[in-house]
Amino acid sequence: MLQKNDGYIRWRCKSCGQILKVKDTYDGGNVIRCPKCRQPVNVPMGNLEAIAEATDMEETGKPGQIQLDPHKLIEHLEGTGEKADGPGSRGSTPSLRDGPWSAQAVFGRIEELDQLGSAITRINQETMGEVQRLYRKEGLNSNQRARQIEESAKHRRRQLNNLLTLRIQEITRKITPLENRREKLNMAELKELDRLQRVVEALRFYGRYVLGVDV
Repeated sequence: MLQKNDGYIRWRCKSCGQILKVKDTYDGGNVIRCPKCRQPVNVPMGNLEAIAEATDMEETGKPGQIQLDPHKLIEHLEGTGEKADGPGSRGSTPSLRDGPWSAQAVFGRIEELDQLGSAITRINQETMGEVQRLYRKEGLNSNQRARQIEESAKHRRRQLNNLLTLRIQEITRKITPLENRREKLNMAELKELDRLQRVVEALRFYGRYVLGVDV
C-alpha cells in the first residue's frame, strides 16, 4: 500500500499499475473495478499494516511490491500470532487453516444474478420501445393504446418467466449429477454444489418478490 495518513488507502492495480484510492473506512478485502483497465482488484486489508515492516511501495512501476516480515505474516494467517480484526474466517481473522483465503469468494457477487439482470434490462428496453412505438402511431385512442400496452406487459411477463425458467433449468442440470454422488464429492465440489443451490434460490426469490414471476 501507499501510505499518506490522509484518511485514504492507496495501492496499485496488479493488472495495469494504476494507483487506486479509497477511504480508509472501506472494508478491506472488498472487490472493486480498476477505473483504468476495468479489472477486478481487492482493497488491501488495513490489519495487514500491523504485520508489515514497511507498507510504502517504492515508485518502481512494479505493482504489488511490498515489504513484509514473512514469519509474522504466516503467524497472522495461521491464527497463531496476535489477533486482529478482519473479514473472512475463524475469529474474524484471515486464516490458512481451511486453505487460502479468497476475498473474491467471500465478497464476490452472484454472477448468474448479474447475468439475469442484464437480460431483464434488454427485455425492459424492448417493452419500452413498444410503448414508444404505440405513442408515435397515429389513429389510436387511449383505450386502444391501453389494451396494446396491457398486451405488451403480458408479453414481458411471459418473457421474464421463460428467462427465469431456462436459467434455473440450466443450473439444475449442473446440480443433479453433483447431488447424485454427494457422498463422493470433494470439498471443492461440495462448495460448488452449495453455491449452485444458493444461485437457484436467489433466482427464484428475485423472480417471485422483485419481478412478480413465480417459477
